[in-house]
Amino acid sequence: IKWDASKQGFVAHIKGTPLNNFDLVDGDGYFVNMSDALPTFTVTGQTVVRTFSLLTGLNLVGLPESKISIIKAVDLASDVGSNCISITKWDASKQGFVAHIKGTPLNNYDVYAGDGYFVNVNADTQW
Repeated sequence: IKWDASKQGFVAHIKGTPLNNFDLVDGDGYFVNMSDALPTFTVTGQTVVRTFSLLTGLNLVGLPESKISIIKAVDLASDVGSNCISITKWDASKQGFVAHIKGTPLNNYDVYAGDGYFVNVNADTQW
């Protein structure tokens, strides 16, 4: 499942069907629905350094390895810049979203390179 920022909605591909068989883009975030719990999920390859073109509204990004110094939601919001409204993550244990609103101490959770986060911006932003 991927987030389409231009349509502000999800696009899902179901394994074994030709429907929505989208390309994976380095640095974008994705949801993977697993039928069984796995202790680890490994993706291998080269570290990607890129600039993200964030569209007004929600954008799902994979926190890049090049941003390894960002360790808290407040740090990520600050790094995105003045157009950032919030950073939201999926909490698998609670099966729900948790949002950090920029400028507040609420939900200042740890962030990890390689994990996906919704970045909400109030204007198109280069990050």
